[in-house]
Amino acid sequence: MKTIGIISDTHDNLDAIDRAKAAFASTRIDMLVHAGDFVAPFAVTRLIAGLSIEWKGVFGNNDGEKAGLRQASAGAIVPAPLVFSMEGKTIYVTHALREDDPQLLSADVVIYGHSHKPQILMKAVAGKQVLFINPGEACGWVTGKSTVAVLKVPSLEAEIVGI
Repeated sequence: MKTIGIISDTHDNLDAIDRAKAAFASTRIDMLVHAGDFVAPFAVTRLIAGLSIEWKGVFGNNDGEKAGLRQASAGAIVPAPLVFSMEGKTIYVTHALREDDPQLLSADVVIYGHSHKPQILMKAVAGKQVLFINPGEACGWVTGKSTVAVLKVPSLEAEIVGI
């Protein structure tokens, strides 16, 4: 079984990034996924410093310095949606969720951010159950709560973790 650490909306909060990394280290994640709004390249540099696992990310609506983010991430940050497979499950990653995207039809898991509201919800999409995960905001700027999520694949067990 693989474990994915999920983070979004870091908005340059370096202390929150460090707390998230510590939480993920104690969980022993196999992959890190960022659902957008890093904001500046220095936030990416901090996020991936010392990281020895695979990681992926998508651009958010506040990621204005895209060339710098691409460079700092060595190309790991891409335009949304990002779709990949792990342990036989299809995982769809975006920043601002658009439920009318036809690519959602093939997903087993949808990871998103943007709203800054943590949520884990299983719901029907085209006749099958899909797990939707918003890790909330890592930065804590909007709600005053910094959160991330952890997902176990293929069992699709997920939880929100305060950092």
